[in-house]
Amino acid sequence: MWIILYAVGLITFLVWWLSSPFYWRKRRVPHSIPLPFLGNSLSLLTNGPLESNILNYRKYSGERYFGIHMFTRPMLIVRDPELIQRILVKDFEYFTSHGLYANQDRDPGAGNLFHIHGQQWKEMRAKLSPFFTPAKVKVMLSYADKTISKLINVIDKKTIDNKPIEMAQILMNVTIDVIAQAVFGIETDTFENEDSVFSKIAKDMFKPTITIRIFLSQISPWLYDLCKFYIFGKEGTEKVVEIVRKTIDYRRKNNVRMQDFLQGMMDLVDNNNGLQSTQKYFPDNTRVPCYDVETLISQAVILYAAGVETSALTMTYFLYEIATNPEIQEKCRSEINNIEKESAGGDITIGDISKLVYLGAALQETLRLHSP
Repeated sequence: MWIILYAVGLITFLVWWLSSPFYWRKRRVPHSIPLPFLGNSLSLLTNGPLESNILNYRKYSGERYFGIHMFTRPMLIVRDPELIQRILVKDFEYFTSHGLYANQDRDPGAGNLFHIHGQQWKEMRAKLSPFFTPAKVKVMLSYADKTISKLINVIDKKTIDNKPIEMAQILMNVTIDVIAQAVFGIETDTFENEDSVFSKIAKDMFKPTITIRIFLSQISPWLYDLCKFYIFGKEGTEKVVEIVRKTIDYRRKNNVRMQDFLQGMMDLVDNNNGLQSTQKYFPDNTRVPCYDVETLISQAVILYAAGVETSALTMTYFLYEIATNPEIQEKCRSEINNIEKESAGGDITIGDISKLVYLGAALQETLRLHSP
């Protein structure tokens, strides 16, 4: 019996091993021959994700796309801007999966928009789109105004003695403060207390092990499950769950309403379980999707996780770049001053921000140079 099982296993492995190198060849896609088990991942392991992608991009210069094997998993890399635009716009309905795995049965943050796919993704995206209208963004901008006032006070205090200050942590406090208000409707004390609960959540979510978690979620879901990973860290995710549940209970018991993401999701859950909104976007869909507190929690987790560190890192690198390029700094400053003059001392609006073309270009260049 064991001999038969061993033979079947060996034959299965040999069939896979012999056929795997021909996966992209049969499809006439430019590629490198993969190594057994490792595929084309040796460069990834030795150089890191960013450098590995750059090397592959340069290696296939002139090609519109190329194929690799992420260990045993074939992956198509598109490098042509027109094809990328087609995938992201015209044919986006066929590319709803980000290729990431998370266990929704165990991980409260796994049901977020970035990790779900197919019809579930389409329905959730339709539900969340109204949450980011200009009117909603305007409310978020008001939260940012409060935080910037705190930021100015902190910098004024720290620069009294003309000594260098650590901007990375200060900017992390900025993003934590804004997102905590916009998502949960909670004002934080991160500027005064860097060990606040929201700061601890961010630190847990972005431990070095996040790279391993994301990596395994792409190449080996069964091993990811075996390790019982939470995509954004167990401790941080559970703290978000606790905050969300307590906030919901408080608002319902005290009949409190806020202008934040959490309130919008609460309304979605309470509004006939999302039936009206679903029929607007999917008139032929008779199935009523289930939007419950767990769904709400998943979206809150991803908004906090995706917004805090990435935004803080981008601002940190931006400050570094304009500090080392004073002529660009001066152009950005001049553009902002002109917008301020046009507003005649009034509040800066979303429309005003859209006019900051040069500043926007500088931020885009920062993202190109330092992808978070």
